[in-house]
Amino acid sequence: MTWANFGNCSTVGVNKMPTTNKKLLALIKRHGLTSQQIADLLHTSRSTVEKWRQADGNVSQNTMPKAMLELLEIKLERD
Repeated sequence: MTWANFGNCSTVGVNKMPTTNKKLLALIKRHGLTSQQIADLLHTSRSTVEKWRQADGNVSQNTMPKAMLELLEIKLERD
């Protein structure tokens, strides 16, 4: 399965969203995760995860760092 399969996310502004944030939304959907669960896995705040989920691509600090996404993917694969 490729990330292209998740291009139809039902989030406003998803086309402008940074790639890492789009992949985050796909992981949330696939694993049924809440922002708090992701925050706990990544040792960050729920509000940070919410910013990543709602990023519109216009504010660089709302872009999920690629390393954080990779860490989340690894942690979810182990479960």
